[in-house]
Amino acid sequence: MEPRPPDVRGPGPPAGDRPQLSATRTTLLVRAIDLAGPGPDILLALRELAAAIGDRPVLAGRVAEDLTSAHRYGEPLAAPAAALAAIASLGGDGGLVEGLLAVGPATALGIRHNWPDTFRAPVVALRRHPEPEVRETAYATVLDGH
Repeated sequence: MEPRPPDVRGPGPPAGDRPQLSATRTTLLVRAIDLAGPGPDILLALRELAAAIGDRPVLAGRVAEDLTSAHRYGEPLAAPAAALAAIASLGGDGGLVEGLLAVGPATALGIRHNWPDTFRAPVVALRRHPEPEVRETAYATVLDGH
């Protein structure tokens, strides 16, 4: 059997240019986020997810929905301050992708904790975000019940 010649085309386009890889990567990153972990770890994981999405707001909206679905169930967090701070930091930077992503865990934690004022606050803050798409997504979040 003859050895194959090296591939001279290079490594190919980045994962962001290949939707099948973007979807797999973002799915894995969503599942790796531990909202009960230390604040810096939560924020780092959310920022890594934002970086994987790049400048693709439609993908960011889908991933935000995935974040909500992945983290809405389970016991309420014993110490939610770190997660809430990470969400506020991510949503507070003014970026479109980051703001859309922040809606996901904010909604998930609100549902998980049955929407006390502490968990309504991040969604209300996102309703004042500079990007209209983030504001619209935050306004679409129902702040009571499941």
